[in-house]
Amino acid sequence: MSGVIGIDLKNEPHGSATWESGRVATDWNRAAERAAEAVLKVAPHWLMFVEGISDTSECSQPGPAFWGENLEPMACTPLNIPADRLVLAPHTYGPDVHPQPYFDDPRFPANMPAIWERRFGQFVAQGYTVMLGEFGGRYGEGDPRDRAWQDALVFYLIGKGIDSGFYWSWNPNSDDTGGLLRDDWTTLHQEKVALLRTLWFGNPQPPERAPEATFEEAHAPTPMPPHAGKPPRPTRASAITTQVDRLSTWEQGQCEQVTVRNDSRHAVLWKTTRPLDGTISQLWNAVMTSTDLGSEFRGVSWNATLAPGTSAHFGYCLERRTTNRPASPPTSRGVSTQLAVQSDWGAGYCVQAKVRNTAADTITWSAEVPIDGRVRELWNARFSREGDTLTVIGEPYNAQLAPDAQTQFGFCALR
Repeated sequence: MSGVIGIDLKNEPHGSATWESGRVATDWNRAAERAAEAVLKVAPHWLMFVEGISDTSECSQPGPAFWGENLEPMACTPLNIPADRLVLAPHTYGPDVHPQPYFDDPRFPANMPAIWERRFGQFVAQGYTVMLGEFGGRYGEGDPRDRAWQDALVFYLIGKGIDSGFYWSWNPNSDDTGGLLRDDWTTLHQEKVALLRTLWFGNPQPPERAPEATFEEAHAPTPMPPHAGKPPRPTRASAITTQVDRLSTWEQGQCEQVTVRNDSRHAVLWKTTRPLDGTISQLWNAVMTSTDLGSEFRGVSWNATLAPGTSAHFGYCLERRTTNRPASPPTSRGVSTQLAVQSDWGAGYCVQAKVRNTAADTITWSAEVPIDGRVRELWNARFSREGDTLTVIGEPYNAQLAPDAQTQFGFCALR
């Protein structure tokens, strides 16, 4: 058979599917090994795409998982399939497909990278090839949180060095996700296409069509003074408009998503300034600088330029200011930190860090890491900055490490 690169051994194992439970009838990992062995005997050059299972108690933290998503048990029992033939292909979806409890977390979508890391992302650093077998959704035309979920997922994948995947679906009659085609079966859903171009190329526009642009900001400009002998020049409303949607609120903070739209007739490099009552703890799809007017946000490489009539989306979570906020702790003793550059595109880079407790007692860890540029995104941890050094501390779910235990965090920076 020509044109075949591989085979997905089983679509979305779930229900009674287990991983190394000792039950031959339900252990998906052993079934995948047997199937791969049989296929490779007759097609030795094919790739074996292996999905995860759903929720399980074997070497997996409790909590629901989408069908085919959970590869976490591989950390205890790796697959016995040749590494150069194996592709891990989990399926993962957002609020449009099924209402998981973690979508109601007040920190959503900032809570998602830790879940993806646990379910499948951790295996990238271990040398496995990971490529999403399915993901997608209506991208804001169903559950309003799905756009934030898809943006956060693509941002996470870029940070992991994953630049491809199978998007569900092409046809528009998939009830819960819609398609890349509109309901007329002809017109493309341009915002979904831009999202995928971001994943593939780091830019929502094709390189050969990138328009020239000027800066516009999302607040009204100062009126021009009158000229002698001429009537006052009318104030022109800004070419950029914004819409802010609150994603979640909790006692100490909130997460918001901002839609920035170019209402002018020419391409612009957008920026917008917002007064924020708190400190940014998570930021995606934008970079931020502090000004006298508030926090100024600008686009990153793939969404900085807006063609006429198009929009970009960015978001952030912030911790509200308190009078007794503790200072970041010093670097922990007994902590071993290993840094690995996952990707470097000149104008920026992404790093994955492993933190291990080498002490004899349980510790609350912190680590100091160098940074070259501005933080674009940081996941699985919190940080403060002094000069070219980040002081990183764990989130509540990974702040403490037992002896010899380890956790991971990562960040992307723009130079």
